[in-house]
Amino acid sequence: KYHAGAADTGAVEPAAELPRVISAPWLHACERLGLPPVYVATGMDLWNHTLELPTAPWFWPEPAALLDAFGLRIATTGGAAEVAFHAVPFAIQVQLAHLLPALIDAPADVARRRWRTLAALCGEIAAALRRCLSLLQQVAPRLDPAEFYDVYRPLLGGWDARGLVLRGTGTTTRAKGPSAGQTALLILLDVVLGVAHKEETSAFQLEMRTGYLPRPHRALLEDVAADVARSGSLRAAAADAAAPAALSDAHRRAIDALAAFRSFHLGMATKYLQRTDKGTGASDFRSMLKEAVESTREGRVR
Repeated sequence: KYHAGAADTGAVEPAAELPRVISAPWLHACERLGLPPVYVATGMDLWNHTLELPTAPWFWPEPAALLDAFGLRIATTGGAAEVAFHAVPFAIQVQLAHLLPALIDAPADVARRRWRTLAALCGEIAAALRRCLSLLQQVAPRLDPAEFYDVYRPLLGGWDARGLVLRGTGTTTRAKGPSAGQTALLILLDVVLGVAHKEETSAFQLEMRTGYLPRPHRALLEDVAADVARSGSLRAAAADAAAPAALSDAHRRAIDALAAFRSFHLGMATKYLQRTDKGTGASDFRSMLKEAVESTREGRVR
């Protein structure tokens, strides 16, 4: 609730408040998940859909089919823009999910110099990212810029400096809203491929990784990052003097595919957020996404 008459008197409105009957169980659930009390990408993209995906590891639905079939269990606006905004990252993560076992094993493969296995993984990463780019290219007819910006985007901003008071819990949250930077699989690709982001992107990614991922996702990233620190990344393997040319070529293709994906995302974000300097997750999205594209391209083995 807000202070009555604040808008008329020019007084600064106090923080919004959530009743204890809602705030206490919500905070308890968030604490169990290791999440802040705010919309996060994992919850909205992965846990709130109506689809039943096949479990067979060799079957991965076509990108367009996933977008067409996607639905939300709980919606805030009920509009097409809301559905499309979450359908695309959901479908992207479905396309990347089959890489997870190999990404986890990659540090051990680097340590054992399993060149052929590493080259095959780079090839699979490149192919999956090309499918992800295809998904981004299908956003335009599904996501109306005006509906997204004026109707749904205001609900993704998180809480400003005043915060949200969770009554009866002693907690005031000032957490940011959901962001693509909260996608654990994309962070994992950077770690394993050996992409070293610069200051702005690195700081934002670290904030999203440590503060906005479910506890199991965060633990997985920490474990794999520790393994990569010991064994070296795919980039280090591809740059090894003993590595075959096929590995360095495959790694370059994977990096090029990731850079193309990020470059298209930059253009798309610019189109949908052209009236603001702030992206979802309260990011300065233009400079940060440009920096992310640059640092990804710099991850190529020369």
